[in-house]
Amino acid sequence: MSEIFDTKTLENHVLSLYTRAVPVMNEDGISMPLNTFFRKNTLNDIQGEFCFADEDGYHYRVLERDILYNDDITKSLSKITYWAIKGAISDAAAIYEAKNRILGQDFRRIMFSKELQYLNAIGKEYAEMAELEYDNILKVNPFRD
Repeated sequence: MSEIFDTKTLENHVLSLYTRAVPVMNEDGISMPLNTFFRKNTLNDIQGEFCFADEDGYHYRVLERDILYNDDITKSLSKITYWAIKGAISDAAAIYEAKNRILGQDFRRIMFSKELQYLNAIGKEYAEMAELEYDNILKVNPFRD
């Protein structure tokens, strides 16, 4: 097992990978900053996504309206990186889909495809993680065209 990065090193790692998707998003006319906070949060903190590292591993938390929606821990650098970038990637893909919507087609077709394109720019393993998520989503809620 590899060493757990400290929070600052984790932030630098995630940002360096995220910058690989920026030119691809820019080609689509989309500018999407990574809005993940790299620090420990409190329940009365600002809302948003938080990533930090401690002796337990990497933490990913989502806080909205003083409600903690996610509080996940992993020792996997790939997994925490994916969690940290997925929200911004999804937002960028949603903007792209809204600008390029095809009437009568399930919006997720374009959105999932665009997310995969952005994630592939970061690294194949991140696109593979998303594909697993999409497969599970589509088993329960198939495309409706």
